[in-house]
Parts: sequence; C-alpha cells; structure tokens
Amino acid sequence: GVLSRQGKYGEAESLLRQSLEVLEKSLGVWHPDYGVLLHSLAGVLSSQGKYGEAESLFRQSLEVDEKSLGVWHPSLYPTLTNLASVLAEQSRAEEGEPVLQRALKIAVRAHGPSHPDVAQVLNMLAQLQAVLGRSEAPETARLALATVMATLGVEHPITQQVAPILQGIASGGGTDANSEIASFASQIRNGAIAALRGEIGRDALIGAIEETVAQVPEGEEDGSALADLALYLRAILALLRGEPVPKVPSAYSEHMAAIEAARG
Repeated sequence: GVLSRQGKYGEAESLLRQSLEVLEKSLGVWHPDYGVLLHSLAGVLSSQGKYGEAESLFRQSLEVDEKSLGVWHPSLYPTLTNLASVLAEQSRAEEGEPVLQRALKIAVRAHGPSHPDVAQVLNMLAQLQAVLGRSEAPETARLALATVMATLGVEHPITQQVAPILQGIASGGGTDANSEIASFASQIRNGAIAALRGEIGRDALIGAIEETVAQVPEGEEDGSALADLALYLRAILALLRGEPVPKVPSAYSEHMAAIEAARG
C-alpha cells in the first residue's frame, strides 16, 4: 500500500493487522480477501527483516488461496515467489527451489511461456540454482534471459539489471561480482537490523563495516558497484552511530528503509 511505499512499515503493519481482525469477523479466514491481506502483511514484515513471521504468513496466505481459489490459480505464484525469497533470506535456499519451480509451473499455465511474470520467476530460479551449485542453473539462466528480453525488451531497466547476472550464470561462471555485492549488501542489512534490535553487538558490526569501507579503492569511479556499496555502508554506519544519515544510491533505498524501520 501507500504506507509501505513511503517506508512507513510500522503504520502499514498496524493497519493491516487491524484489517485482518475485521475481515476475519466479517468474511472468515478462508475468504480470498483474507489471503490477500495476509500476503500484504507478510510483505511488510519481510521489508522490515522479520523473515520468520513473514514466512509463516506467506504460507498461511498460500493455504487460504489453495482452499478458496484452487491449487492452479494465478494468485498463488506471487505468494510462492515471495515465500522463496524469505526462505533464501534465512539461508534456506534449498527449500526455496521447489517452491519456485511450482510458481513457474503455475505462471506458465496461466500466461504461457512468454510473459514478464514467467521471466521474473525464471530469473529468481536461475539465481537460486546458481547459489546452490545446480548443474541446470546455466540452462535456466539462458531461458530466463531469453524470456526477459522477449517480454520486456533489451533496453528495459530490469533487463539491464539482470542480464549481466544471468549471462554470468549461463556461461557457467555462477553469480557474478555484482550479484555477490548484492548478496553482501543483504547480509549487512540483516546484521544492522539485528544490531538495532539488540540481537547482536552493535560495536562489532560497526567495526566490520568500517573495515569493509576501508577496502574500497580510493578513486573508485562514482556510480560503480563498489562506490555505491561504500555509500550504502557509510549510511549504515551513520545510522548505527546515531548520526545524520546521508542519502544512499537508489539500488539500496529499500535496504535502508528496512533498517530505519527496525530503528523505530
């Protein structure tokens, strides 16, 4: 919703929980609209780094949709892809693979093999298989790249973002440097959220981030992946120290929103 897009995750979470209570009394827990709200709440929780609770709600939403709409309904595959994402965030990518494979079957059945949603699921599946070292990852990546280009076009921003990653996987090189940076950025985000919640030591995390920033070569070209990562890390340092937080590159805006939401 609007509150989530504005980064007001706490307000969005409270409003969705209230709406769920109202809907439960008026329509019951097996109504499709109840499943939609569960999915929305799970997405808000995921954006705050609350992956365990988000996983539970995505599974509950999935169960509602299966019972009320059927196991092949197109509404299921967005929930399945989001469930796979939160599993991966919890270092449970292996559990996410069959979830994505099921999402792919439903998306293809609903839209045919050449559709942007099918391309999205294939992209996720290829990257997950590469992380797991699956032998089929290059073939999945080639199919994903072809589908992305066919449905979105070569010049589309999403194509420009995922093409280098998929090309790296398709060539047998696994995930490339940009993908590794993205994975590291996610780990730092999770660490910052845990530190703000008092689950890990804040000073230790600050020290680790400072060491990483120091390793970025001086004169690194502005706008490069490493330069953007350094700006993101400096913003996290400022937040953890209670200092004014500088603006981060757009690629890291969602990460920062999740971290700031944890700060409260």
